[in-house]
Amino acid sequence: MLLRGRGILPGGELAEAEVELWGASIAYAGTPRAGSGRAREHDGWIVPGFIDLHLHGAGGGDTMDATPRALGAMAGWAARGGTTGFLATTMSASAREITRATDNAASYRGRDGARLLGIHLEGPYINPEYAGAHAPDAVTTDLAGARRLVAGIGPLLRRVTLAPELVGATALVRWLRCRGVVVSLGHTASTYAQLATAWEAGASMVTHTFNAMRAFHHREPGAVGGALEIPGLDCEVILDGHHVHAAAFRLLWRARPGQVFFATDAMRAAGMPEGKYRFGAGEVTVAGGRVTRPNGGLSGSVVSMAASVRNAVQGGLPLVEAVHAASERPARAAGLVGRGSLAAGQVADVVLLRPDLTVAATIVEGELVFQG
Repeated sequence: MLLRGRGILPGGELAEAEVELWGASIAYAGTPRAGSGRAREHDGWIVPGFIDLHLHGAGGGDTMDATPRALGAMAGWAARGGTTGFLATTMSASAREITRATDNAASYRGRDGARLLGIHLEGPYINPEYAGAHAPDAVTTDLAGARRLVAGIGPLLRRVTLAPELVGATALVRWLRCRGVVVSLGHTASTYAQLATAWEAGASMVTHTFNAMRAFHHREPGAVGGALEIPGLDCEVILDGHHVHAAAFRLLWRARPGQVFFATDAMRAAGMPEGKYRFGAGEVTVAGGRVTRPNGGLSGSVVSMAASVRNAVQGGLPLVEAVHAASERPARAAGLVGRGSLAAGQVADVVLLRPDLTVAATIVEGELVFQG
């Protein structure tokens, strides 16, 4: 497959670009070559596939449903929003329920949408004061069974979100890093010092920065202060226009150049009509693009990765930077080698964006999985 149009490559944007796909790999990406053959001409942008490291559910399905149908619904919705790969994300629950969901993910072989690239274990090892949508009775501060649960999930586990202030968290961070698992800090009442200690132990990511974490204070910077200042932390942000004020996003972007990436934190209502749904701790209401609990707190999102990119551009971010924050940066942060950029030898994950930045087509591992 040969594509021509405006392109966003690792070195920046090209007004005229050519991308050749050979099977599941990118054979060439660069300026058009003489005599390279007939191509599919695209009047918008050719960009790398988006990588969503935080996807609970979509299309009526949820990771915790523990069914292939649920994962298929999530993969289909993700592809329609330009996502070519995602981490199926769990919620706090019993070890039995989590294992059931992760076993289902491990056996999933769907190829009709975005690829399931791994599991993100969000909870149950979080601070109950900052549980958010997580069921309080499912949250645990006892890390005694954490290693057993993680070992049972196996190599598909790529990311764990935990609260660094929990007793034994530092040792768990070191153990997880030794197993190649990315440790993300979130749902936390952490002080700045506790966050720094976790980072020194190997934690490298922050989960939905600003949300479900101790706020900044000039005498105790807290988790937010640590996210803004401690070097080496990749900061996830939900850019749906509800979770983070535009000024806070601009502050984060300036404070952490090259280390801010987008994720959806989408739940089962994504791609579905507005109304009442069950998620985590109980019933939520979806209205006006917001997902809220009865107390008014936010509870996941229904934003797509493509919409996140559009929101960033509308807020003043250059398109090339917004695209990298949805593709190359999350892939690098999660250690997903071979994905996230348009370069020879990379996996053939490509998105065609129209001039208005809506998704015209999504190609996953060289196969067209969505055309709108």
